[in-house]
Amino acid sequence: FITLDSNIASDTIQLAWVTDELDHLDRSRYTNIFAFFHHPLFSTGPHGGAQVPTPENPHPPDRVEPSTLAMRTLYAPLFRKHHVRMTFAGHDHLFDHWVERYVDSGRTYRRDDVVTGGGGAPIYVYSGEPDLRAYLAGGAQQQVHVRHVARPGPKPADNPHHFLIVHVNRARVAFDVIAVGVMSATAGPR
Repeated sequence: FITLDSNIASDTIQLAWVTDELDHLDRSRYTNIFAFFHHPLFSTGPHGGAQVPTPENPHPPDRVEPSTLAMRTLYAPLFRKHHVRMTFAGHDHLFDHWVERYVDSGRTYRRDDVVTGGGGAPIYVYSGEPDLRAYLAGGAQQQVHVRHVARPGPKPADNPHHFLIVHVNRARVAFDVIAVGVMSATAGPR
């Protein structure tokens, strides 16, 4: 596990430490790397750059917070380089699940990016998709593709408080989203 403070995502000391930890990790022993931080790489909530076009404003301004932008710019390429398997973030009070696929040395890899901010504060509703054009252009050499596989609903009742249970069996990773007092869903292969 790698845990970092995304409030200081641009801090060079922290970036050097995370880089060094990943560079020296024994991958024969640790096949899955999980990263935990507060600001998500992508989110459909108000902090992640969600774009809500309207007839009056078909191209709304980008609302990506500086910490999220730093995570995308500095850490996402590092996570690709070291084949980080999954990231977990909060900040936006909702559940979002993104899958990024990319090519490294001729092989396709997958990273799941999960926003799980459903621990108790009022839950957000779907605010629109973030503009990922700059992010995807930056990863063009690695043929980066991002797919949004689970998003919050448009009404508060669609988005219960929740927690996750992560299952790891060698190279296989899956997780259950457990809704508090409602229903649950399972994501990923088992």
